[in-house]
Amino acid sequence: HSFAAFFCIEACAQTEALPLASMLSQEQLEEIESLRAVYEGSEEVILHELKELAGGPNEEGHDAVLVEFSVYAGPHGPIVVSVLVPTDTPLPDVLLKHADSDGSLRILSDHLPPLCLKVWLRPDYLRHDGRPPRFELSCRWLHPPELDLLCGHLDRESSDQGDGPVLFVWLEWLRTESLKCLSITDRLVLTKYVQPEANLSLHDAAVSTATEPLEDFLALAKWFQERTEHQQRCLAAEDAVCSNCRCKEASIG
Repeated sequence: HSFAAFFCIEACAQTEALPLASMLSQEQLEEIESLRAVYEGSEEVILHELKELAGGPNEEGHDAVLVEFSVYAGPHGPIVVSVLVPTDTPLPDVLLKHADSDGSLRILSDHLPPLCLKVWLRPDYLRHDGRPPRFELSCRWLHPPELDLLCGHLDRESSDQGDGPVLFVWLEWLRTESLKCLSITDRLVLTKYVQPEANLSLHDAAVSTATEPLEDFLALAKWFQERTEHQQRCLAAEDAVCSNCRCKEASIG
């Protein structure tokens, strides 16, 4: 899943590694194992390797376990990603094939790169009167206000769960509802983010990694190309296995 992490910002540096079982409660371990079972083999929600942090990034300085997910938001279907290019802008050769007659660049894909969700599991998570885990949501193709909107929904989802498990609820909401929430259906137009004059208070967990629209489009184009090549390699490997099986059956026959 190398391209699943392509748009995820670097994980926090691991300080002192501690045994995982000593840092997670039984309830937390059961929740993680349940998620592994539910999403085993999934191409829409990917659970990355857990990172054990001593003195995790929270105000109490408690140990924490960092859990990272890549979530492919759906529903999946043809979606056009485009960006308007000023007429005097020179384009690198790699982008010329995406140029359209209206002065824009566009790519057609079956879905967008993943949202990257980081969650810090603190000792009080899943305890009576405990707080929901700290989280961070990052993305290259969304601006801060859009990520702020998604983070607000995750807050409401965790509030509805009380002191119960929340990770599955978060992941499923991001997977099935986040694009609907942002009114993204069959088209995504990359634009430059303009900082509002008034300082808006945005969610601390919203981390936009978007840069200039053309740079973001180039990164997306690279991701789509890597994904296509990966799919082609997988299909070729499957064909090779099937061909080998047919040869063995013919020799047996």
